[in-house]
Amino acid sequence: MSYTPKEAKVIVSSAVFHFSNEPSRVMKLSVIGKIPYMTMNRSKIDFDYLLVGEKVSEDVIMKNQS
Repeated sequence: MSYTPKEAKVIVSSAVFHFSNEPSRVMKLSVIGKIPYMTMNRSKIDFDYLLVGEKVSEDVIMKNQS
């Protein structure tokens, strides 16, 4: 997933994940585009295998390269 804003903007959206032999999952996403020179410390967030009801958190670091 990438986000390269060209102007200040707020976006609210949803990502739908489809899995084999499982129901689809929906993740709500919201971003605020103020500076177009933002980078993240990773290009992929992997939650591995989770059972229903389990919770996992991941840290993501964003940097302003301007």
